[in-house]
Amino acid sequence: SSGINAEWPLRPGEKSETLKASEIPDEFPLFKLHLSFIEHGWSDPQHEISKIESYKSENGCYFSCIYQHDAENKIGNLGVFIDPNASRLEVNQFSDKILRKEIMENISPSMFSLNLQSRHLEEFCGILAGRLNGSHCEIKEVFDHYLVFAPPTIERSYDLPPGYKFGQLDESHISLMVEYWKRDISTGEAQGAMTAIKAISFAEGDRFSEMMQRNITTRPSASIFYNDEPQPAAWVQTYNDGSTGTLHVVDAHRRKGLARVLLRRIANDIMDVHSASPHGCIKLDNIASKKLCLSEGWILQPVNYKKMFFNAALANL
Repeated sequence: SSGINAEWPLRPGEKSETLKASEIPDEFPLFKLHLSFIEHGWSDPQHEISKIESYKSENGCYFSCIYQHDAENKIGNLGVFIDPNASRLEVNQFSDKILRKEIMENISPSMFSLNLQSRHLEEFCGILAGRLNGSHCEIKEVFDHYLVFAPPTIERSYDLPPGYKFGQLDESHISLMVEYWKRDISTGEAQGAMTAIKAISFAEGDRFSEMMQRNITTRPSASIFYNDEPQPAAWVQTYNDGSTGTLHVVDAHRRKGLARVLLRRIANDIMDVHSASPHGCIKLDNIASKKLCLSEGWILQPVNYKKMFFNAALANL
């Protein structure tokens, strides 16, 4: 069955309620997205989402939390949604639910981050820091973006200009993809919330390359090549939360409609093969991606993220 059994600890004996994305108000796009991960099977180890918990309080407020694990199978990130209308009591009760003992004991000992969409940011972070025995907390980015959702029917025309053809991404293409990703980050052209947020935690070391490898080997991706060139002219992939991202066209191949074809291709693949609802994230100032999605009938919902980093190594967990 779709949805999640919500066990909200407000009153003894309260009945559980099954929540479905289709029943959630449109003003809570992030919460709807969390529920859709469960309904469409994105919550599994292959996508690095260990678990998703969603709740509705007796007062009609919505809450959800995504637990994401790292390479050592420790929780390295929490994705949290707290209804802006929630009371302090409800925030505390929700915190008790998702920050329970077995969760805190499995938090990454090196670096732990939090994505939170709520006006209750400082309140929740204070509770979390207390559970981490006062670990240092730093706001690394305040990120405003659009959540974009594909329409029910997506155009299936994949016509390419002469000389272009679809191909398959593999490990030999990762270094090029990372090179352009770093350039887009430095110039502010990066597409997608996950890309911009990952820039903070993956800018150093090889973790972003490792993520790219998992994306193209275990999740939907699409790419276009020109003639017999070994490197792709354009590509798009799927992140561990099921969102499409890193849609990029190499400069020499722009203004040929390649991005539009890739968006259609990967969205239809996600729906046909994976029975999921295509979605993605676009920065508010990414005008080109916004125009592309709107012209293809995608629905845009503005969302605000707060990206926090806790030095969990300082905590005596």
